[in-house]
Amino acid sequence: MKTAMLTGSFDPVTNGHMDILNRAGKIFDKIYAAVLTNPDKICMFSTGDRLEFLRAALSGKNYAEAVFSDGTAVGLAKKLGADCIIRGIRNSEDYEYERVMAVYNLRNGGIDTLFFEAGEKDAGVSSGMVKRLLQQGKSIEKYVPETVCEMISERYKTIRDMK
Repeated sequence: MKTAMLTGSFDPVTNGHMDILNRAGKIFDKIYAAVLTNPDKICMFSTGDRLEFLRAALSGKNYAEAVFSDGTAVGLAKKLGADCIIRGIRNSEDYEYERVMAVYNLRNGGIDTLFFEAGEKDAGVSSGMVKRLLQQGKSIEKYVPETVCEMISERYKTIRDMK
């Protein structure tokens, strides 16, 4: 059985994430969508929220499972028995960052990274963009899975109202 791991902060999950996961699902028998912590990012949503959104987005996809780790991607990939790590690439900046991480993962854990280019309609979609739209009071429905759009919007309102 071929197993892969798609990593990200998923803050929140987007249609871009789902496009890559769906395309990878045609190649791999099992894909772990791993919510990881990134010390360089300040997340809007809690780990629990991000996992909840991701699990709802993955509903009905029997080849995919959402997991969390506060460790390294390569460490989790080895623990889960993943054959490779999947990363999405939207532009040259993404590529340069991901290339460095791929070299690290290969050198330090023997895990290859497989890059998927963003599909044309999702090339400009990012979690950061979705968060900016939320902060501006604009609709996010074109950019996040339908199954989680309302959940994300409502959770953002709760966060905003707590400030």
